[in-house]
Amino acid sequence: MSLVRKLSLMCLVVVILSCVTEARRRDGTPKWAAQCPSTCLCKRGFAGCSSKYIDKADIAPMYRKLAISYTHAKTAKTIIEHAPNVKELKLSDHKRTMITSIPTNFFAPLDSLVTLDIPTLTARKLPKNFLAAVKKIPNLTKLKIGRNRINCNCDLMDFVEERGIDLSADGVVSGCLKNEFDEDSYSIAELADVCEARRPKPTIISDITILPSIARGMVMNDTSDPFFAHSSYDRLPSSMALGDLAEPDTEEVNFRQSRPCMLF
Repeated sequence: MSLVRKLSLMCLVVVILSCVTEARRRDGTPKWAAQCPSTCLCKRGFAGCSSKYIDKADIAPMYRKLAISYTHAKTAKTIIEHAPNVKELKLSDHKRTMITSIPTNFFAPLDSLVTLDIPTLTARKLPKNFLAAVKKIPNLTKLKIGRNRINCNCDLMDFVEERGIDLSADGVVSGCLKNEFDEDSYSIAELADVCEARRPKPTIISDITILPSIARGMVMNDTSDPFFAHSSYDRLPSSMALGDLAEPDTEEVNFRQSRPCMLF
């Protein structure tokens, strides 16, 4: 093939590509629509995918909101694996595609996810392993679980409290008596209050009371006080003999917490 024919073919290819690009501009197809997966429905910044999803390429980073519906857990996991840039995820099912269990790494690819919305599922309860899976979302700040039932314990409440996650739920928890709760059913808000009351509170000691019989073995280091200016009792001021500390046990010596001490 001559050089002239090669150049002619190259020019023809360039012209064809230019025509295709111009046609896309004329039909009004925006960039976000052009990058929408063929089996999903998209709007600006939003992609909705279902059981028909067969694409293997990642969902474009421009789609920050993702809705997965009418799909089994296995297909939903495949979609999630191809959407690492999603910030908001809404997951729902159907009576023919009930999601009753998910693997613990179900949400693991979603490092950027901040909002997870699980509307009331067909089974009306969160799937098995849900909490273990949610714990793998590092940046989650908002969790919506609709009217889905949860187990009557404080596991979920303690988790959202520890991570500072905003929990939104409308369901009722039942069967609580078997877990040693005072009532058999609670609203989510009531359960949150009960779990808050059950958490151990840190003990705050305002005063330390030391008996004379223990005080003999103490070393003080508060040099601002004449009594504490001495590192041990063998160097007490002459006005304070050890015998004075060995008075009957009814006499106690109180030291404020601000005066540190070491017990031997």
